[in-house]
Amino acid sequence: MKKHLIYLCMASVLGLTSCEDFNDKHFDGLDDMTKPENVLNKDYTLTADDYSAISGYKEADIMALLTGDEATKKEKAEKIVTALKAAKSNQYLTPAAEPRTVLPLFMSKNWKTASLGATIRASYNYVPNAPAYLAELAAADTYELTAADYETIWGIPDVSYLTPSKSPEKSLPKVLEGAIENPVTGEYVVVSYKYSANEPGSGGGEEETFDKIGDVITAGPGNYKVKGTVIATYKNGFLVSDGTASILVYLEGKPSNNAIGDIVTVEGTTTEFGGMSQFPNTSVVTKVGVEEYTQPVPSQWGAAEMDAYLTGVSVQYISYVGTLSISGSYYNVNIEGAAKAIGSIKYPADGFIDASLNGQKVIVTGYTIGVSSSKYVNTMVTDVVALSHYDEIGTVAVAEAGEYTVRGTICAEYKQGFLLTDGTGYILTFLGSSYDGAYSAGDVMTVSGTTTKYSGLMQFPKESTVTLAAHGSYSYPTAASMDAAAMDAYLAAPEVKFVSYTGTLSISGNYYNVNVAGTTTAIGSIQYPLSDMVDPALNGQEVTVTGFAIGVSSNKYVNTMAVSVTAAGSSSSVALAASADYVPALNKFSRSPLSSRAAAVATEIQYAVYVYDGSAWKAPEKVTILNPADYKAMGEPGTHNNFSSSIDPQNYLPQFLGLKYPYAQAGDTMAVVYNYYNGDATVLKADEYVFTAGAWTYNTQPVTVVTEQYALAENGWVFSPDVTITLVPGRNAETNHYFQKLTDWVWENIDQKEGVTEKGKGYVTSYGNNDYYYGGSAYQNNFDFRPSAWKAQNEKAYGEMPDEDLTALMWERLPEALLHMLECAYPDVQLEDVPVTYVLKFGIYGIEGSSATKYYTARYKLTGKGEFTYVEDSLKEISSL
Repeated sequence: MKKHLIYLCMASVLGLTSCEDFNDKHFDGLDDMTKPENVLNKDYTLTADDYSAISGYKEADIMALLTGDEATKKEKAEKIVTALKAAKSNQYLTPAAEPRTVLPLFMSKNWKTASLGATIRASYNYVPNAPAYLAELAAADTYELTAADYETIWGIPDVSYLTPSKSPEKSLPKVLEGAIENPVTGEYVVVSYKYSANEPGSGGGEEETFDKIGDVITAGPGNYKVKGTVIATYKNGFLVSDGTASILVYLEGKPSNNAIGDIVTVEGTTTEFGGMSQFPNTSVVTKVGVEEYTQPVPSQWGAAEMDAYLTGVSVQYISYVGTLSISGSYYNVNIEGAAKAIGSIKYPADGFIDASLNGQKVIVTGYTIGVSSSKYVNTMVTDVVALSHYDEIGTVAVAEAGEYTVRGTICAEYKQGFLLTDGTGYILTFLGSSYDGAYSAGDVMTVSGTTTKYSGLMQFPKESTVTLAAHGSYSYPTAASMDAAAMDAYLAAPEVKFVSYTGTLSISGNYYNVNVAGTTTAIGSIQYPLSDMVDPALNGQEVTVTGFAIGVSSNKYVNTMAVSVTAAGSSSSVALAASADYVPALNKFSRSPLSSRAAAVATEIQYAVYVYDGSAWKAPEKVTILNPADYKAMGEPGTHNNFSSSIDPQNYLPQFLGLKYPYAQAGDTMAVVYNYYNGDATVLKADEYVFTAGAWTYNTQPVTVVTEQYALAENGWVFSPDVTITLVPGRNAETNHYFQKLTDWVWENIDQKEGVTEKGKGYVTSYGNNDYYYGGSAYQNNFDFRPSAWKAQNEKAYGEMPDEDLTALMWERLPEALLHMLECAYPDVQLEDVPVTYVLKFGIYGIEGSSATKYYTARYKLTGKGEFTYVEDSLKEISSL
C-alpha cells in the first residue's frame, strides 16, 4: 500500500496529474467517507519459529484447554504434547497434535491484546495421515543401563556390558520392568547399553591381559600395559581410564590423534611427574575401538579445596572459578581466597580458549593431573567459559523482579526448595511441593527464571529452570546469635543471613514455631524442615535453631531454613562443612606389588527400542533403530552419529534397510528411529519406509496447507469454521491484497483477453490498483459504484449506457466479483468435513451519488478445493463492519 502511495505521488514530480487531482477526479468526496474502527482480521502463516515454539508447549498448557476430569485431560494432554515434540524438525502438524486444540493456545500467546470478535485465518502445514506411532517413537525417553542393572543381570560386579549369553533380548525387558515405574500401554523407551560379542574373561578371543590402572598407580614406576577409554585430551597427550583409575599419557613431541571415547592400549615404563604416575612419550599407544563417553558431574572446588590439593594429588573431575591470566603459552587461573594454589590450564588445543577471556573471571572444568612448582594445580580442561554468562546472586537479590540466570552452591535446603549463594549474596529457589529433595548442600546449580518478591526478599519461584552443574562442598559461616532485640529488629529489615537463636519449640501440624523469651513481636518459624530435622520429642522444650533467616511472614515470623535444631545446651549437630558425594581420593604412592590383572573385552554402545504392551516390555515389530556402528558405516553421518538438514536421511536409510532386511517382501513396512540435528540440538526422529518394486521407499506423507479461522470469544480463542473476512475501507488497510487480487484478475481475464495491452486503456486503471469491470479499488479497499467514474475509465463500454442501467450492472456483477476475490485469495483451501461458509463484509462508495461509504455482507459456501458458491440472496446491507 505504501508502494502505491509513493508511486502516485511521484506522478507530480514527473509533471503528471498530481495525487490531489487524481483523488478529486476519481474519488470525489473521499475526505467525507466514514472510516470504521480498525478490527483485528488477519491472515497468518505459521513460520519455522512458530513450529519450534509449539513443539515446546507443556502438558499444563494443553490441559488448561481441555474439558473433563483431571485424569482424562492429563492422558489426552500427554498424547498431544508427544505429537507436538516433532513439530520443530518436521515443520508440520498431524492429527495426533490436534491443531484445533493447540492453535487457540498459539493465538493467545501471540495476540494478547486482541479484542473480542477478532479473527485470525491461520495457514499451517498438515499431514493428515501421519501415523501417530512415529511421533511417539520420536518422543521416547532414553534409559541407560546402570552399574546396578549390569550387576543384577550377571549376579556379579564389574561386568558392565551384555553378551550373547546375557543377550539384550532376554535381559532388557527385565531391566525395564524394574526401572520404569507405572508404564503406560503403548509407551516407547529407547534403551542404551554396552555390548560385547565376547564373554567376560575371553579377552575377545585373545589370551592377552592388561594391568589395572589403579594397580599401576599404586605400584609406582615400572613397565605396564593398560587398556582403557580416553576421557580427556590436550596438545601433549591424553587421560585414559579403565574404571579403576585414570592415568596421564604424556606424548610431548609425538602427534596425538586420539579423541575422547577412543579405546586404546598403552604400553611403556611409567614415570612420576607433578606427584603422579604417567606414561611418557616413549610409550606405545594403539587404538582398538571407540565408545561413547559422557563426562561425569564435576565437583565444585573453592580456595580451600585447591590449596588442599597441593599436598594430596589425584585425578579428579572438578570445576573452579578464578581470574584467567594468559601469557604466551601459559594459562593461569588466580583463585580468590587461595593461600597458595593457582589453577594452571595445561597445553590447551589451539583455539580452545578464547583470547578475549584474558583478565576475566572464568569457570574452568576439567581433570586435575598433578602439581607444578608446589603451587600450580595442573588441569586438563574440558570447558572454559566466562563467569559473566551468569548474573551475580548478590545483585539479583536486591534488584527489581526480572529474568535472571545465576550459578551458585546450595548452602541449605528444606522440603520446598533450597538457598543458593555464589559468594556475592544469597537467594531462595522456591520449588514448592514438586521439589523432590534431589539436591543437597554443596551441590552447584544453575537457576533461570523470573524473580518475585516474598516475605520481603527476592526469590526464584517454582516455575524456574533448575539444573545440577556439579557436586561440591559448602562450609557454613559463623552463626550470628540473635537475642530478643535482634529478632524484633529483623522484622523491620529482613535479609538472608546465617543465624542462631534459642526459644521454646511449638509444633502444630506442619508449623514449627519458636518463642524467644523477651521479644515484643518476633517469633521464630522453622520453614518446611527436612524429614528428621526436628525431633517431635522436642515439642514444648527449649531448643537452639541454627540456619538461614530467609525473610518475614505475617509481620512477625522470622522464617528460618534450619540446618540444625537441638535441645538447648546440647552440642550442636551443625557440621563445619556440608557436601554432596564429595570425597577427595588422595593419590599416595606405595610400593605394594600389583594386586591383579584383568582380561579386557572390547565393547560398543548399542540402542534398542521397547514398547509396553500393558503387561510387559517387548521389542516392537517393524521398528528398528540406528546404532553408532551404523552411522559410522554410512560415512558422513558417522562424524557426529546423526543426520541433519545437510545430511539427508533419505539418502542413506533405504540402503541401510536393504542390507539389514535382504529378504523383504513387497508391501513390508519398517519404522527407522535415528538421531537428527535440528540446528539447536540432536533429537530423535522416526520415519516409515515401504518395500516397493524391490527397494525401500520413504513412505511420503504429503504435506498440505490448511487454512482455518479462529475467533476470540468470551472463553478465549476458538476454532470458527465460518470464515469471516472484514474488508476495512480506507488507505493502508490490512485487507488491501484482496482487492489487488481482484484487479489483477480483471487485467488477466478481461482486459488482456479483449486485446488490451496497456493498463488504463480498458477496465483497469493506469495505476493498476483499481478496476471498473467490478468497481474494485485496491487503493481505497472498497467498491466504487459511481457511474461517472466507470464511464470516465471505459467510455467505450459504458459511455452510451444510462446511469440506472449501469448501476444495475454493478449490482449484478458484485457477487461474481467477490467470488473471484475468494478464489484468488484461497486457491488451495480444502473442503472440510464440517461445512464452511465464508462471510465477507465490505464497503461500497458512491451509491446513488452518496459521498459516504455503506456497508454490505455476502456469504459463500466452500464447495471444493479453492471453489466457492454464492449463497443466493445473501447480499445484504449492514449498519457497520
